[in-house]
Amino acid sequence: MQWPTILPWQKHLTRSPLEKIVHEINPADRRNLARFWREAKLAELSFVGLTSALVTGAYASANGWQTVGTIFPYVLGIWYGGLILVLCSISLAAHQSIALYRLTASDDGLDFVCMMLGYDGTELPTPSRIQEFAWQMPVMLLNISIQLFVLGMLVHVFHMYRATNENVEQLILTVIALITAVVLHVFSHVSLYSKI
Repeated sequence: MQWPTILPWQKHLTRSPLEKIVHEINPADRRNLARFWREAKLAELSFVGLTSALVTGAYASANGWQTVGTIFPYVLGIWYGGLILVLCSISLAAHQSIALYRLTASDDGLDFVCMMLGYDGTELPTPSRIQEFAWQMPVMLLNISIQLFVLGMLVHVFHMYRATNENVEQLILTVIALITAVVLHVFSHVSLYSKI
């Protein structure tokens, strides 16, 4: 079994469409596959850009909480790091969207994208791992920034409890929410990409 976090990239969303594109011999069919990939990628990048903007708003509002003066410095460091990643995610999503629109405006551009996505170091062309990684960066940065936001909140709750030894109810409810979120998150990943 594979790690739930990498299932989307290993199964159907990234690797498989790229393999179909670089293995297709007929140029017209390869261009059609590249068009389908482009449309799916543009929809994904639009969603990532929108979601990243919402996460940026969550980070900005968290820094405006009344308790910001009492926030543990590590929490602010975690949140600032996450804010940098989510802003980078927005930037990359916008850059990649613009690049896809510009590169694929003609058949020559589609041919260039097909050539760029494949690595011809063997007899059978394979998708370039570097290209795979590059096109998934906005999603990865968004996911990491969300996880850093949650981590920062958890560190804040645990630090407040350690500092005051009060509000044990808050700590217990936070732990219950954390366990529930992790279990449901893993279950969702596994159920989306494998038959259970």
